Amino acid sequence: MNLLSLICLLSFTLSVVSPLVAQGKIHVLIDPGHGGQDKGATILHNSTQLIKESDLTLSLSQKILNLIQSQYSHVIDAEVTRTGNQYVSLPERVKRAQSSQLDLYISLHYNTAPSNNLSGTEIYFPQENKIQESLPVLEAIKQDVIETGRIKKSLQFSQLLSPEWKLTQLKIRRAPFYILDKSPVPSILIEVGYLSNPQEQKKLLKHQNQDLVAESIVKALLNFKENRDNQLN
Repeated sequence: MNLLSLICLLSFTLSVVSPLVAQGKIHVLIDPGHGGQDKGATILHNSTQLIKESDLTLSLSQKILNLIQSQYSHVIDAEVTRTGNQYVSLPERVKRAQSSQLDLYISLHYNTAPSNNLSGTEIYFPQENKIQESLPVLEAIKQDVIETGRIKKSLQFSQLLSPEWKLTQLKIRRAPFYILDKSPVPSILIEVGYLSNPQEQKKLLKHQNQDLVAESIVKALLNFKENRDNQLN
């Protein structure tokens, strides 16, 4: 590869590596996991009430959306993948990310485990780059730069969310989840907490704690925007 080709490649790559091309609002897609016939995790509360993960993620997504629209619509543009109890396939969710010029994709989930001792929040960001070996050299370099930037920004948001999170102990991990692997934009998946842990379940079902989670996510979004704007200055 000659020097001119490399310069042209890097210039092009910087122009497409992310939609963060100008100061202004950040665009985020909130994805409440499951829905419709896919209830996600289910567990009995007080031995009588069936708690469905799909209901909890939907409720949390609406709290986040309402907070953004009521107080921060001048700096954050937010969408959701579903507004009711409808089924949305994983490919459809990824298609939403592909069709919008997004800065961030946030997938919401709640955890369960065979043991009722496990607790805490887990944030997942994408695994290592997956570049097709068959790509031409120039295209492979471009894709590698784009994917590295996507993963870096996914981790950056996870790290910004960590100090804002007040509800439970939080861990940041990598995982090859379909959404994280296929999304073309910076993406994280949040397992808010363990419904299978009786003490944590009580916390997770309280409306004031759900509000606290929504506030933590929005604060991290504001910090994410501030970092983006500083990088563009």
